[in-house]
Amino acid sequence: MKKLLTLFLSESSRAIAVAFINFFSAVFIFKLLTGFGFSDRVALASVFGFNLACFIFKFAANFLAEELSLRHGLKKSLSLGGFLLIVCLSLLVLAGRHPVFLLLSAVFLGLGSAFYWFGYHSALVKNSETNSFGINVGNAGILRAFLLLTAPLLGGALASLGGFPLLFLAALFFACLSLFFTQLMSEKRTHYDTSFKEVVGLLKRHRWAALAYMGNSAVGDAYVAAVPLTVYFSLGHE
Repeated sequence: MKKLLTLFLSESSRAIAVAFINFFSAVFIFKLLTGFGFSDRVALASVFGFNLACFIFKFAANFLAEELSLRHGLKKSLSLGGFLLIVCLSLLVLAGRHPVFLLLSAVFLGLGSAFYWFGYHSALVKNSETNSFGINVGNAGILRAFLLLTAPLLGGALASLGGFPLLFLAALFFACLSLFFTQLMSEKRTHYDTSFKEVVGLLKRHRWAALAYMGNSAVGDAYVAAVPLTVYFSLGHE
């Protein structure tokens, strides 16, 4: 557990930063685009477009993450994922100047997620004993859940005090903290090059598990986009 502590702290810090994006980006995008003069329909479409762009680039970058980890180690993949999240949040801070920053932030969020999560899961496997992997996953989930309990309340308080720029600056702090913990980790490498054909074959052999995983991801993305906007509209846009 001790050698996984920095990995868990890195992921938990990142989870808070990403939670600020997930809980508040839909309302932020809608208000920003309607403020620029776009119609409600275009603004709503852009909310879902943001999440779709993030998903597409996350999926595409998984194979790049695997190649980077194979050549340069898992810490490099984790660090690049952390850096790209910082870029994403910086673009969200700048998005008030021009809406094109929204699209760029979605791209970097998706890329960063792919590099970080490939490195995270691989490092978790590499640093876990065979008979303790499940325990380590559970410990990581407990730590993450404990920290995420505060994310909606803290994010709402920050947005009320200083608006979305303050919220995203706070997310930047947690993203930088995550990258700091990543640098404290020891380097681990992967040694097996997985091909796209092997991945497709694995999905075919475990099709129901694959469908369940993708379905859960799709529901999560829809929840992130729809629920905050529903609350926003229900409370009269305030």
